Amino acid sequence: MDPMQHQINLQQGLGDTYLRRDVGGKIVSVLQSITREFPNDKGEPNGLGLGIWYLANDKEHSGKPLSPALVCLAVERALTQAQEKGRVFESVFAEADKDIEGALNRFGLRNLYFESPDGVIRQVPYEAPPEDESNAGTPEDFAVLFFDGTERPTASRIISMSETIHSEYSREEYFTPEYLRFAQQHYNQYLPEDEKDDTRITSRVARAYHREYSGKVRAIDEKFKGTMAGVSEVFPLSRREREALQAQGRTIVEWGEKEE
Repeated sequence: MDPMQHQINLQQGLGDTYLRRDVGGKIVSVLQSITREFPNDKGEPNGLGLGIWYLANDKEHSGKPLSPALVCLAVERALTQAQEKGRVFESVFAEADKDIEGALNRFGLRNLYFESPDGVIRQVPYEAPPEDESNAGTPEDFAVLFFDGTERPTASRIISMSETIHSEYSREEYFTPEYLRFAQQHYNQYLPEDEKDDTRITSRVARAYHREYSGKVRAIDEKFKGTMAGVSEVFPLSRREREALQAQGRTIVEWGEKEE
């Protein structure tokens, strides 16, 4: 199969991509999303969740109301999928950088926190699997909006959600020889000649990559479980809600932030 066609088939099978163009046809906003089933607090199948995988505006259109239109399209599609499957549309979630928290708050998504025994409010230490050769996870905000009445989800539910999301990173479809060759060609075009990857990717090499990466993902999952041990429940807070709590004298520690 042609690598580009394999990539197209893969994207269509694993998620959805939404584009917004200006009058000249230039892409000015992009949203990539997935829709997956998540467990409830008892670990039972509960409903579909929409994952905002990637959201960005062109620099020239930063701050303009383009991305909300794409999010609405993704929500409508997820709702249709839930109805077709006879399932509840239970949540929207996002792995995100700090710089888009304001936009996510406007959509109703808020980062998750818990209160430690010392009374300090701490952000849930969520990590996304690595997207490079490192073994370390990538610290991210984990923002959620529940539609099933959940206000303070249990820590075990968030751990299960995290594991479900992380399983997307290590799907076998991402580790076929065809896809890995496509990725190799794609990234090599941005590298100088002496840094280009010339590994011959066979089925055996692809399986080895998959085993290695799956091990990294499992290690991140186990680390998250250990970090959340002893936490019974978590709660969402927007940026404004945190500022209000801090004005009342509460101490809030963001994920990755050093304590004074």
